[in-house]
Amino acid sequence: MNFNVTQVEPTDVQDLVNHFEAARESARKHKGMLSKFFGWAILVKRLRTDNPCRDVKIASGEKKLMVWTADVFNSIRDGLGQSDQAEMMRCYLDLSFLLYQRSTDARILERRHVGDQLILIAPTKTRKSSGVEIEIPITPELRAVLDRAAGISKKWKCVCPYVIHTRQGTAYTRSGVHSAFKRAGARVGIKGADPKSVRKFAANEAKRAGYNMEQIKDALGHTDISTTQGYVQNSMRRHSEVRLSLPEKATKIA
Repeated sequence: MNFNVTQVEPTDVQDLVNHFEAARESARKHKGMLSKFFGWAILVKRLRTDNPCRDVKIASGEKKLMVWTADVFNSIRDGLGQSDQAEMMRCYLDLSFLLYQRSTDARILERRHVGDQLILIAPTKTRKSSGVEIEIPITPELRAVLDRAAGISKKWKCVCPYVIHTRQGTAYTRSGVHSAFKRAGARVGIKGADPKSVRKFAANEAKRAGYNMEQIKDALGHTDISTTQGYVQNSMRRHSEVRLSLPEKATKIA
């Protein structure tokens, strides 16, 4: 069926994304492409005044239950392999945890922000809002990771601005690290090991190590303690102290 751009209704877009119900990523991709097209039709061509994609919903699907633990962390770490590229990706995983920042900020960390004693992080997500910057002391563990990454760079004879990088000297892409984690997970029998969740794992470990919420708030770059409280609590497994027994049958009266 042919449509004029002015005839498309939200229900038409909803029917389209429902066609991809079994593949939510495809549904999101098609909705995104259509949304950009209608944005162009509105702002550039002025063919209509509303975007029919705005209220279209895509089912989120079943929530993943994979939770990062020390065992999962080390299994993924081992599953990355033994090549130089695998070792650089292992440096990325270690750096993500030790910096407790968003995966993007660890992935594109530049050498110029690494000093003798401090690493300066300006979180990409909040640069245009709070503009917060975080000074992270370089611990012996962090120094060891930085030295390992620098050793690989030297071996590759690669001069580039990034701490973590490809053999060609470019920063890894988001899809690149996700693919590496997926392959590592497949080798060790773990599904859904998302690099983004390493930050929550690190926050949980900080809480378990005895750091208070105010300290964790500053470390994560949050401006509101309630954000940190929800962030940590929502990512931690609860331990139930409740113990129940099956109910007994009522005694029959003769």
